[in-house]
Amino acid sequence: MKTIALIENGTFLKTNCTPVINNSKRFKVIANFKNYESALQNIEKSHPDIILIDIDIPAINGIDNIKHIRNIFPEIKIIILTKNQQHTFVFDVLSSGVLGYLIKNENLQIIEALEQLEQGGAPMSTAISRMVIESFQDHDFKELTKRENEILKLLTKGKSYSTIAEKLYVSRNTVKSVSYTHLT
Repeated sequence: MKTIALIENGTFLKTNCTPVINNSKRFKVIANFKNYESALQNIEKSHPDIILIDIDIPAINGIDNIKHIRNIFPEIKIIILTKNQQHTFVFDVLSSGVLGYLIKNENLQIIEALEQLEQGGAPMSTAISRMVIESFQDHDFKELTKRENEILKLLTKGKSYSTIAEKLYVSRNTVKSVSYTHLT
């Protein structure tokens, strides 16, 4: 049986998810934390397999807290539940290391999401899945020039603008422009 901890300051997860999860044969809620601080102090003791986080809880920075949990407990899988569907927020959260992104009150199928997670999937609400797919469907792609490729390869190796400019005999502004055009 996979164990689950909840992090929320309200009652949404406790009220809507805990009964459904605990009625399943494969999952059980073993802890409910009111904030990240309490969770960090107690996760090591309860050591859940999965954490469900209500990302709408107030904190210094929810995304930083998720990263912190992932750094300390990389083996624990995290799914967030939120009402927030802003593009930047969605991708910041997904980049923080969560494996699932569910929209609260959107026909929440928590058991299906947990099963998908355990099968190696990344459960996401329909609107979020579509947002992720559409982010890859930029139809204005153009082929990079040889010089742009060289600059981008050096940038991915952590080289500074000045170092790249010097190495490729181009201006620092050229490097900066290529970086801005192709990496933002």
